[in-house]
Amino acid sequence: MASGASDIQSPPASGRATRKRPDARREATRLAIIEAAETLFADQGVDAVSLRQIGAAIGARNTAVVAYHFGDKEALVEAILAHRLPKFEKRRAELITELEGREPDMADIMRALWLPLFEQRNAEGRRSYAAFLASLGRSQWGWVWSGSGLDVPVTLEIGRKVQDLMPPAARKHYWERVLAITALVSTSLETIDRREGDDPVAERALFEDAMRMAAAALCAPGA
Repeated sequence: MASGASDIQSPPASGRATRKRPDARREATRLAIIEAAETLFADQGVDAVSLRQIGAAIGARNTAVVAYHFGDKEALVEAILAHRLPKFEKRRAELITELEGREPDMADIMRALWLPLFEQRNAEGRRSYAAFLASLGRSQWGWVWSGSGLDVPVTLEIGRKVQDLMPPAARKHYWERVLAITALVSTSLETIDRREGDDPVAERALFEDAMRMAAAALCAPGA
């Protein structure tokens, strides 16, 4: 998968190679592509949006710019994940640390998992990653998350805590329930974004209600 090879300077006359400084304009373009792709994928669906549409969205005269920087859609989806997940990992670690010293329930664990997505906003003030995640799950690219190879030990630990808190008979349906609550919470966050005039307290109350619903779904008895 192409991600754009780094440019290499010719060595100076002395024959010693020099390290090229990061190209700020190149990195700015990549970031603009990632953020535009996240929003377009969230709004229209990962399957429906072409790389050229994303190039047009950032105002590029050459709409092949996305293919130049990322190669294909799979690599672009991976880049969105790589852009967001490290920040979410750090925040989730903070939230898990806050739970130390007591026995957390499923709602506490759900909050540690989902609060970073509730807190994330794009330039338009939208929780774009949650909507992107919902779209990704419905697309043919949903497998990319599990195969991205990103280092997310905190998120994986949260997954183990979720399984431990599920009824033993329900654990065989762990992945199915995770997919179901991902759809539930992502849709709840999209609904919060669409409501106009809500203050932060009202938005947080709706988020907490989603956490209770997700916890109840995961803790439902197994067959």
